[in-house]
Amino acid sequence: MAIVIPRYNELYNALISDFKNKFEIQNIVGKSVIVAMAAVLAGKQKLMYTALATVNKNIYPDLADEETLRRFGRIRLGRDLNPPTAGGYIVLVSGNVGAEIPAGSTFSDSNGYLFVLDSTFTFTGSTGAIVLRALTPGQESALSEGTELQLTAPLTDVDSFAEVYEISLSPTDGETIDEYRENVINSFRLLPQGGSRADYRVWNEGVPGVREVYPYAASGTVGEVNLYVEAFVSDSDDGYGTPTASILEDVENTIEPNRIPVGTTVNYLSVTPKPIDVYLTNLDDDTLIPQIKSNLEAFLYDKRPYIAGADIIDDKNKGKLYSSEIFQVIIQSSVSFDAISCEVDGVEFTMTEFTNGNIPYINEVYPV
Repeated sequence: MAIVIPRYNELYNALISDFKNKFEIQNIVGKSVIVAMAAVLAGKQKLMYTALATVNKNIYPDLADEETLRRFGRIRLGRDLNPPTAGGYIVLVSGNVGAEIPAGSTFSDSNGYLFVLDSTFTFTGSTGAIVLRALTPGQESALSEGTELQLTAPLTDVDSFAEVYEISLSPTDGETIDEYRENVINSFRLLPQGGSRADYRVWNEGVPGVREVYPYAASGTVGEVNLYVEAFVSDSDDGYGTPTASILEDVENTIEPNRIPVGTTVNYLSVTPKPIDVYLTNLDDDTLIPQIKSNLEAFLYDKRPYIAGADIIDDKNKGKLYSSEIFQVIIQSSVSFDAISCEVDGVEFTMTEFTNGNIPYINEVYPV
């Protein structure tokens, strides 16, 4: 129960009223002692109410301030917030045979981010491949294949320009306080049960880049689990939640080989984003489509498969998507239209359910 902190004037006036009643006086004109006492006591009470409200808010992690939440996390999760991780890149370089690129050499991209070589490379041919590590962790310094890099200090017999050939280690953004709060809350709600669905959630709470996992018993087999992994949008391959290969590998390394029950085989799989298209007949204002898409994107981000035994029973319908829900989200943008139709993966629906690692994302809103 939240504690309401009274305003100072409310406390002051209440004290003045109490003093009047206690001493049976009609007014406080000339009663400077009473005025002073009421002013002092009102300030003291204000401080006590504030302190009590702070304590009350920090009893549980759902409302706790950041400092207290971190204490919960260090006790329950055994860790603080996951920091961002740096990307690793295989880069093609060219130069003369025998030329060297010393360890510690740095390359930069067009945005000024630096990438360092951790071990000396010697050319045995006119071209070669080196591995660079981003000095700025997180997605902000992420590179894509084909990106051109340049040596920050020219080297003898080495071409100053190089090209990213492959991403060897995908970077991840640091865990936000809201993501950390969700993991701490789950540590209270999901208790270890020897390989249950909840256990797969608990085991992956600390894996960088992982938003959620969805465990299913593989159809037609015994002792086989399909574990669908969803990444945070910023850490995903496609911007819709598809995990990178390195995130899937991290999940596997977290679970194998000491956590899963004997005789159980786990298949580590990516979620499958499903596009949602919305068609609006006679939409009155096409300029509001970006706002509509943004609202739908936020709404669909919480539409995810329901996992019995891992999700709370109140969320049993969270995997179901109704066209009427989409209608309710759209009209919040104060638009007018005559009719709405919705498709998932090209198939029209009035209700659809997402299971087995399928998750929705808003693809497009079409005025027709």
